[in-house]
Amino acid sequence: MFYYYLLLSFLFLNLITDKSLFQSKFYTNILLICMAILTVIISVVNPITADMRRYLSHLNIVENIGLFDAIAQSRWEPGFVTFQWLLSKISTSYVFFISITTLLIVLIIISALKRIVPYDKIPLIIFGYLSLFSFYSLINNVLRQGFSVAFLLIMLIFLKKNKYMLAVTFLIIAVSFHMTAIIGAILIISHKMNFSFNTHIYIFFVTALTMLFNINQQIVSLLPFSLVDDAGNYIQQYTSDSSLLRYGEVNRLDFLLFSVFWFVFGLFFYKKYMRGDLFYELIIKAYAIYGSMFFLFGFISFSDRLAAYSWFLIPLLLFYPIIKMKTNYKLVWLFMGLIICIIMLYAFDASDYFTFLMNSWKVPKSL
Repeated sequence: MFYYYLLLSFLFLNLITDKSLFQSKFYTNILLICMAILTVIISVVNPITADMRRYLSHLNIVENIGLFDAIAQSRWEPGFVTFQWLLSKISTSYVFFISITTLLIVLIIISALKRIVPYDKIPLIIFGYLSLFSFYSLINNVLRQGFSVAFLLIMLIFLKKNKYMLAVTFLIIAVSFHMTAIIGAILIISHKMNFSFNTHIYIFFVTALTMLFNINQQIVSLLPFSLVDDAGNYIQQYTSDSSLLRYGEVNRLDFLLFSVFWFVFGLFFYKKYMRGDLFYELIIKAYAIYGSMFFLFGFISFSDRLAAYSWFLIPLLLFYPIIKMKTNYKLVWLFMGLIICIIMLYAFDASDYFTFLMNSWKVPKSL
């Protein structure tokens, strides 16, 4: 945990000082570089997950075949396969692949944040990601979704600017890495049709009730999935006995409460400090849509991977208003935000990633 708290100390200097070296672009760059390097190292030294092992195995396969053959022979989305194929032409080393994929996801996030917050405040939001347990799953396990959620963040920013063609472009890129990113289309449609803020709130809480009372499966069964074979097959695959046995409990109450907590948290900030901020309003709308989809499909195995789309917005829900708000209590909220990050790190065992990192540096006494 030494590295986590060391970063927190450096970040703290950036946040509590005004017009000093710690507020400079140079210092911000150093902070971001340290955060990116730490994230890459954590990904490399932690145990290789089941999904990552499959990605690495596939990397060796596509190295020796053409791009179109690689796409045709893979069950994965073409964008990700193309990306893998290109990397395989450079190296099939697992260290190289994990390092590059992790670094690219972090850089995509930073590139998106540059468009919405002052540059010197980006490290604060990145620190939020370093404290978020689902972030590590996205960069170290469900890698395709890791890219998808990052591209959907860029989509969100272009949507805020009403640049629909660019928003749709990044939606397509996100879907080309993982098909579940199609839920971003719902956000584009709702934004284009100007659905009210309250409508999103009502839908979020109604769908949460369907998960709470275990009636979401009955409701989803009424939807015309027969018109979309892939969607129907997806539901059957992830509700099969073997899949449910591997995953364990579904419609998890802890996931439900966690999702609702952050939505209420965002609503509080919006009502208290952020009325009129169209981007924060859009963040909450996106969280409502993505969260609603998770609630509706909470009965399938690995439903937490759908929840990752809304959970990915948590650092923005937490720190964007703290960065933007005009209040004498800004420093108090900043302290609370950092404390919440530390609590999340330990409460959801994300601290294990840093513990493993520290252990990996230890040299055996026998040497």
